[in-house]
Amino acid sequence: MARSSASARSALGSTADNKRIARIWFDRVMNQRDPSAIDEYYAEDYVHRGPDGHELGRDEAHIVANRLNTISTDRHAEPIQQVAEGEVVTTRWESRGTYAIDIEGGPSAGDPFHIQGIVLTRVVDGLIVEDWEIIDYGSKS
Repeated sequence: MARSSASARSALGSTADNKRIARIWFDRVMNQRDPSAIDEYYAEDYVHRGPDGHELGRDEAHIVANRLNTISTDRHAEPIQQVAEGEVVTTRWESRGTYAIDIEGGPSAGDPFHIQGIVLTRVVDGLIVEDWEIIDYGSKS
């Protein structure tokens, strides 16, 4: 019986492994500016469900990563807290930096930002298959 329990845990991935994989967006894609991590760790049928109700796939994740890294060249994203159960990892995060370009109708180049959010990430067989995210864009400093 212990053997099958260990086997089931291995198939799901440990919570530590799932937390590490859920950090890929922050650690590799944002902080190291390495969008190749998306193809390495995101499932082909990945879906991101954002606060505006739109669903984005893996190809759009590349576009978002490039846009975010263009908007701010000094962005630092950091997971503040993670809780995992089974396939799901909840990450509370924050991102700080300075706008590198003017945003039409919004901040100007040189303005600082501080964004916070919570993302629920589902990891299956070592790949991120979906994210559900809420973002607070309210802080400027």
